[in-house]
Amino acid sequence: MELETALYFVQQYGYIALFLVLWIGFFFMPVPNEVIVMSSGLLIAQDIFSLLPGIITTYLGVVMSLTTLYVLGRFCFHPIQKKLLYKPRFQKYLESASQLIDKHGPLALMIGYYFPGVRHFVPFVIGSNKMSYRVFALYAYGTAAIWTIVFFMIGYFFGGNMDNILKNLFTYGGIVTVSVLTLILFLYIRRKKKYKLKRMEKLS
Repeated sequence: MELETALYFVQQYGYIALFLVLWIGFFFMPVPNEVIVMSSGLLIAQDIFSLLPGIITTYLGVVMSLTTLYVLGRFCFHPIQKKLLYKPRFQKYLESASQLIDKHGPLALMIGYYFPGVRHFVPFVIGSNKMSYRVFALYAYGTAAIWTIVFFMIGYFFGGNMDNILKNLFTYGGIVTVSVLTLILFLYIRRKKKYKLKRMEKLS
């Protein structure tokens, strides 16, 4: 499905179409996920949808794509993995996701989301590891909310300059990724320290 076709479909059929495009388009549309979410923001800026329902629908579509990957990993990992073995690009992403999870555990759901390609395979591998849905949702959905809001708002305010935005996104994307990951790591360490201090206070 091409992006132009998807946007026409959304304009004709409303919020349900927007949800379906965001959910299914993450798997089958030959464009970066960021573009799909920014396009959603652009549609709201053009008054095709209302702001609050639009951003909620966008977020739900993103969450559904993550959940689908988790469920596929949990129940259909081996059949899908066999097919991926014949596609070197996908196999590379699968190995990167596995290494990220081995090193960081569930935190990989937060880190991996900022790496195109890998973001699709982290929830897939997490599901195959039988991580509980509760833990998966805790780490994945919060990160998805931040990511969705950022790119939605870029599309909402600057969607008319999307070509230039994409050039800068792929030029400086590494810097943005490192900055976001540093912030996430800082917050995680600070939270862990607070938890340890509270435990020590209770024991003393």
